[in-house]
Amino acid sequence: KIDGFDPLAQTVPTAERPALDRWILARLQQVTESANRACAGYNPADAPRRLEEFFEDLSNWYLRRSRRRFWKTEADADKVAAYATLYETLVQLSKLMAPIVPFLSEELYQNLVRTADPSSPISVHLSEYPRANPELLDLELLRDVELLRQIVELGRAGRNKAALKVRQPLAEVLVKLANAKDRPAVETLVGQIQDELNVKVVRFVDDLGDLVTYAVKGKPQILGPKYGREAPRLLAALRKANAAEIARLVQAGESFAIEGFTLAPDEVDVAVADRPGLSVTTDNQLAVGITTELSPELQQEGLARELVHRIQMMRKAADFQIEDRISTYYEAPEAFGEVVERFASYIRGETLSRALVPGQSPAEAYRETMTLDGHQVTLAVIK
Repeated sequence: KIDGFDPLAQTVPTAERPALDRWILARLQQVTESANRACAGYNPADAPRRLEEFFEDLSNWYLRRSRRRFWKTEADADKVAAYATLYETLVQLSKLMAPIVPFLSEELYQNLVRTADPSSPISVHLSEYPRANPELLDLELLRDVELLRQIVELGRAGRNKAALKVRQPLAEVLVKLANAKDRPAVETLVGQIQDELNVKVVRFVDDLGDLVTYAVKGKPQILGPKYGREAPRLLAALRKANAAEIARLVQAGESFAIEGFTLAPDEVDVAVADRPGLSVTTDNQLAVGITTELSPELQQEGLARELVHRIQMMRKAADFQIEDRISTYYEAPEAFGEVVERFASYIRGETLSRALVPGQSPAEAYRETMTLDGHQVTLAVIK
């Protein structure tokens, strides 16, 4: 309503929409197929399960990933595509859910469909039950996005492992794919990896050894009795061998030859450690390593993002409407003021602040005092 979007007058051909839009529409076709199978097979309990999985994708991936598209000021094709995709998805969902949650579905339908098109059926329960559109069921895109989300989950786990907040920007993430053939597809989605993991650069590596180091040691309790006097020579040879190559064979469950001996995988211990400056997580052959070193510039940007988060929380606490423009006041040490000045444009855009004003605020402003990165800061917001 804020942008005056008219679903009957404004649209973008599906083929011309960004991959994110085409992905959620493909997922919608999947859940539509599932709901039809469940209803036709007299298995109504299965439909809500599939719908619940879809709601998770719609809310925690599509809507969150599209937030900036909805909020940018210019009504370009990208913004119209985002609105049209969300509208089409919600309308189809209202019809899919109608046999399961009839009153909620009717409320959605009346709000979304009848208000826009009075000539449409007067009730969702008088509408045709949706059928999947095979032209929108892009299985390749669904697979690519699933891989992308696996990379993101591993990257988040790496952040948690290194105790790095999500709002703290990082310099780089290194990705080792399980299948090198997937790289061209993932490269087209690099922007989403950067956004989701809050990193400046995504770099692909071919060898897990670029992310981790290996140490291989023989098991004396096995090798001693088996090789007797030759055991010390064998243990010394293992210490000098190519640890990464031996580790690869051992992890694959293969025996290997060294100094004329053939050793089984269970006769050695392989220790794996993250390379210095990286926090690495793996899942089968997929591995993601995030850089953990923070430059002063990255630290400042992280503080600016934390400030935006706090102002957003204050807007909510002050009961402002999401479209309200505000002025933001701050009382803080000089070092904090430098961060505000450097990232002023970003802070204003994210918080809908017309002005960022150093010093005391008007008495009627909503005010909070807090500690940000060791700085005691007083913030105030006013419409």
